[in-house]
Amino acid sequence: MNGAAPPRGRPLRWSQVAAFRLARHHLVDRTAADLVEVCRDLCGIQAQVMSCAAMACWARMPGITPEAIHSTLWKRRTLVKTSCMRQTLHLLPADDFSIYIAALKRSRVAALMRGMARFGMTARDLDALNGLVMEALCSGPRSQRDLSERIKPRLNKRVQAWMERFWSIFRPALVEGLICYGPEQDDGKGKRNDVVLVRVDQWLPKRKEVDELDAQRLLLRSYLRAYGPAT
Repeated sequence: MNGAAPPRGRPLRWSQVAAFRLARHHLVDRTAADLVEVCRDLCGIQAQVMSCAAMACWARMPGITPEAIHSTLWKRRTLVKTSCMRQTLHLLPADDFSIYIAALKRSRVAALMRGMARFGMTARDLDALNGLVMEALCSGPRSQRDLSERIKPRLNKRVQAWMERFWSIFRPALVEGLICYGPEQDDGKGKRNDVVLVRVDQWLPKRKEVDELDAQRLLLRSYLRAYGPAT
């Protein structure tokens, strides 16, 4: 009927909201058998510190081991580790990687360019920087230290000034989904603490490109399933 008020939603108590979220986050029935599906249902697991990511997995899958997580990431490669929401590291299902990149890339590149513009940098500088990163990784995964040593001498003064003040030279390539994180390397003292980066086109199977708006719709639905109700 024209002019009729839209139907009002059913009011929810906060206890209902909490119960909904606990169930959707696999914190009630902790019997999930598939780590990839857990990551998908949570819209990614934050992995800024890998031990914390392992604890988040264990809280939902009591039988999971660090070795199983490493196998899923570095051997089967059905999970991928990359910089994503809030520019922090997350574990994402490899099948959904292109969706996250497509949904976030334009706004994140624009934010990068605003910072770069303060140093006189242009989109041409960004493309050249990404080209150097991809060229250096052409032969396979490399440590962040190794890449920096190879690329930094080839950068112009504008890019070097921006890099020293704000971000690493790898940030734009991560934002555009050209590279992701690879298995950590041993530092020679029995510790795995050297960050490794790898080309996505060499690490993950080729995926069909996703339209930005379609990707944003998919992520919105995923977010509401996991974290809703939301304003």
